[in-house]
Amino acid sequence: LNSDENKKFCQIAGRVNFMFSPWNKQGNHTSDSLHIDNHIKSILSLPYIHPDQIRKRKLNVVVDCVNAAGGVIIPKLLREFGCNVVEMNCDVSGIFSHTPEPIPENLSDLAKRVVAEKRTSASLSTRMLTGSCSSTKMGGRLSRNIRSLPS
Repeated sequence: LNSDENKKFCQIAGRVNFMFSPWNKQGNHTSDSLHIDNHIKSILSLPYIHPDQIRKRKLNVVVDCVNAAGGVIIPKLLREFGCNVVEMNCDVSGIFSHTPEPIPENLSDLAKRVVAEKRTSASLSTRMLTGSCSSTKMGGRLSRNIRSLPS
């Protein structure tokens, strides 16, 4: 927000009497089963994404989507990249299994699962799908950095 917008926002937020609408009276819901597929196609067609090179790696991945919205698209996208995916906390209930930040206490179960499943990599879906965490081969230390892993 710019300065004027910020002032207006603070004025609105400072009001005592808000009028709330019930959840079912807040706009319209539309559904299109092709949105996710179209989004994945868009990702796969980006000029700097090389799906064939990724598919050749035949990665084995554990993905933890924290029961957030990423649980719908991330496993599907990884499968499009040819990954063998083990899903963890992908039920999209919105009841988060833990906070999505890639901090040690949120990565311990994921790291254990990578080792148990004999996977070469792991991913933690973070807020707004802006990042992920990767492990070293066979569940070594998890890092906040997105990086390539040896297969």
